[in-house]
Formats: sequence, C-alpha cells, structure tokens
Amino acid sequence: GCAMTITGRLRALLARPALRRTALFDAEWYLASYPDLCPPGKPPADPALHYLAHGATEGRDPGPLFSTSGYRLQGGPARGNPLLNHLSGAGGQALPVFAGTGGGAPPGAPVVLFFGHQAQGQQFGAERSLLTMLERAGRAGLAVELVLPHCQSGDYLNACRARAQAVHLLPYPWRRAGVPPHPATLAAMEALIRRSGAVEVHQNTVVLDAPLVAARAAGVTSVVHLRELPAEDEALCARLGLPAEALRQALLTQADRFVANSEAVARWLDPAGQMPPGRLAILPNVVDPGLSALPFAPADPPRVALISSNTAKKGIA
Repeated sequence: GCAMTITGRLRALLARPALRRTALFDAEWYLASYPDLCPPGKPPADPALHYLAHGATEGRDPGPLFSTSGYRLQGGPARGNPLLNHLSGAGGQALPVFAGTGGGAPPGAPVVLFFGHQAQGQQFGAERSLLTMLERAGRAGLAVELVLPHCQSGDYLNACRARAQAVHLLPYPWRRAGVPPHPATLAAMEALIRRSGAVEVHQNTVVLDAPLVAARAAGVTSVVHLRELPAEDEALCARLGLPAEALRQALLTQADRFVANSEAVARWLDPAGQMPPGRLAILPNVVDPGLSALPFAPADPPRVALISSNTAKKGIA
C-alpha cells in the first residue's frame, strides 16, 4: 500500500527539507511509534518521505508535538499535508484543545485527566466504555478532561466533548517491550498533567505506559481501567511484544490503582487475591438502555445476535 507515483515522489522530495527544518517532525519518534515501517530484515522507510507521501493521509503523526487528525478536526484542509499547511502560516494549533460542552462540575472541583488509547472511525468496546466512565466521573462531581492520541471521527470527538470540560489531542503510541516512552512524549504529558491541575490520571486500557510514567513523575495518582484478558489474547501480547505475565508485572509496578470490568479480569491481575484493600475495584460494563426498548418478538426457532467485532477472542469461536 506504499506505492508512490513519480509525481508524488517529486512532491515529497521537494517538501522534505521543510520537514527536516522543523522540530514538529521527529524522525526517530516516527519510526519508534510506527513499528510497521521497520519490518524485520528490511531497511526502515525514510520517515520524512513516508509521512509526506503516505503517513499524513493514513492519519499518522509526524512527532509528539503535532496532531495530524487534530489539525484537520480544527477545520484544516481535508486535502494536502496538514503539517506543511501549518508551517505555511495557515494557522491552527499543533496540539489542539477542544472545549468541552459537558462535565458541569462546580468551580474548584477536583480534575481527573483521562487518557484514551485510540479513536478510530469505528467505535469498539473500549471507546464506548470510555464515554461511560466520563459520564460517571461527571456525575460524581469531578472536573473531567480527556486526552486522545488521535481522533479520526468528528462524531466521536463531539461525543467526548459532551462529557468533558476539554479534549486534548496529544500523539502517543502504545507500549512496546524494550521501548521506553519517548522523552518528548513524557515531557508533553507531564506538562499537561501539571497544567490541568489533575489530582488523578485515569488510563483507559493496559496497552499504554506513557501516561503512567508521566503521572508518577508529576506526583499524581494513576488508575488503569482493565478490560482485556492478555493471557487469552495472543494477538494483543504479540503486538505489545510482552508475554501476559510480563505485562501484568509492568502494570503492578507502574500504576497505583486498578478498575477491572469483570471478576475474570480482576483474577488475571490479582490471581492470589492478595492486593491491599482499595487498590482494585470491579466495575462491570454497562449496556445502552436504548437496546431494551426493542420489541420482544421471539421467532421459532429463536434468533440470536452477537454484537461485537466478531473475532474468535470475542466469542465467535
């Protein structure tokens, strides 16, 4: 999928010097964040040429301090390269902050900073559950702010804004074995944590590590919301480069508290049941109440529907 036309290559070559002159493009960060560009046994892609010819179109970010998707969501041009557009003086924030329309917390309410792991065009369980957690935090009287690594859907951004006081776009990759979070990513996260006045960082998944490291550096409590079963998910462990037990140990070292979405997930994290009181809570997922408004009209034989991403690990097997 990386074939480049002669015209496209010429345009990329002409624009490459502009990328190399700006700190917003970080070649080392780009290759580390997108390991698919460095397949084993093959030379790595030229990061500048890749971003110009393919990366921006694919929604990839050029570095930790510029959000490709966030720039577009501000009203930037749908066509052309967002970073080049920004460098030309067209305006727009490199790391946009979208004002929230929800939250409604009283003045002086404690701030909780939520970190999501992805916001693709299609919403899966974790993305939907994040919206529920934002709602719960708001109802509890907390001032909610959300950080996303990207956002490919304006509808999802609006759903987040309706449940938060602010939505920040800040690029960061998933955790990978042997690859510590990039210093620039950690610096940006720590600065955001301090600037927001957050009393707690809530990470929406096990697949991140940078928010936990940044929270500890800022002296702020961190919470991980587990909704995965790594011991049953070989594909997830392979993507992270971590066996399930190594991931468990990393989480126990990096995070202060945990929320599990089921007893099974809690048992994976704490198999001996020895975690001190208050460190692990079980909070089941919720079902959209609108689903129960459907008329009940069983057929003969009964028809059963499974709503999921329909892979083997989701129950199809």
